[in-house]
Amino acid sequence: MELFKNINILFVSKPTVSGIIQFSIMWGIIGYVYIKNNLIYINPILNILFKYNIYEAKMEYTDEESSITFHANILSKKDEYMFSSNKEVYVIKESDNLYIEGGWNGN
Repeated sequence: MELFKNINILFVSKPTVSGIIQFSIMWGIIGYVYIKNNLIYINPILNILFKYNIYEAKMEYTDEESSITFHANILSKKDEYMFSSNKEVYVIKESDNLYIEGGWNGN
């Protein structure tokens, strides 16, 4: 009979309201730390839930007087082959090196 008493630890109890709240707070904090510390580049939630892909790109900004080239990360719902050509991409700046794709030139 001693064996059956120890087997109870293998089974998970029913979730409680306080357990669900604790779980939600924990994952909220983990998500905040991911985003705040630029760990967004390895964040699977963006891909799984929101269908965003993360690409590293060589960006060029040109104005009337000069041209600046730099590397940045782009979040986009488009597939990688859409970025393989030298099309112009409209982006929205989110942070120093993170941009969100906002459409193609002419679309």
